[in-house]
Amino acid sequence: MYPQVRHSACVWRPLSLFFLIQVTVFLFVVCRPLPASAADVSLVWDPPSDGITIGYVLEYGTAPHSYSQRIVVGSATSYTVQGLLDGTTYYFAVRSYAVSGALSDPSDEVQATTPLAASPVVRSLSLTANLASPQLVGTEVTWLATASGGITPYEFQWSVYEAGSWTIGPWTSASTWIWTPATAGTDYQVKVAVRSFGSSSGEELTQTVPFSTVAECWGR
Repeated sequence: MYPQVRHSACVWRPLSLFFLIQVTVFLFVVCRPLPASAADVSLVWDPPSDGITIGYVLEYGTAPHSYSQRIVVGSATSYTVQGLLDGTTYYFAVRSYAVSGALSDPSDEVQATTPLAASPVVRSLSLTANLASPQLVGTEVTWLATASGGITPYEFQWSVYEAGSWTIGPWTSASTWIWTPATAGTDYQVKVAVRSFGSSSGEELTQTVPFSTVAECWGR
């Protein structure tokens, strides 16, 4: 009464497991780092045709053929193990059981390594303009923010300082910002803040660049 389980190459054969790291409801192998520092592994297997199997037991652990955890799955032929440690290799096997409670030998063992969790904090940020300071009043300046680390998609907040006060924009997904200064000034500052997807206020990284504008071209 051995369970027949699905092989990772989608070839049907006894005593092997098909596994995936769950990121969506689709059944293909994908890894996703989770902000909460936990990972899931989903397994699917085929029932045996012995006529006496009524359920399954899933066993797993962090060493080959040494299973510290056991889950009675019941009659289901799939199960998602949740809350696993990031960056850890787990080993899985399935047993079937009969009404009497007798267990079959374990299926072939398979392993899955959970991905490392991404840091929720953005580690670096650069801010550049397509034109150098100073520029004529009314010139369109395009700013680009480039971030790394953390969790994408990033969220950006653009702000500009003029005449002693800041004008602060909303949080958006825009990593570029087009600015057209309307008056001449030497105290402009353009600032961008970036944070990881799902982060809250106080976890952002900022970068500020000074800028000047003139009413007419130099030398006139």
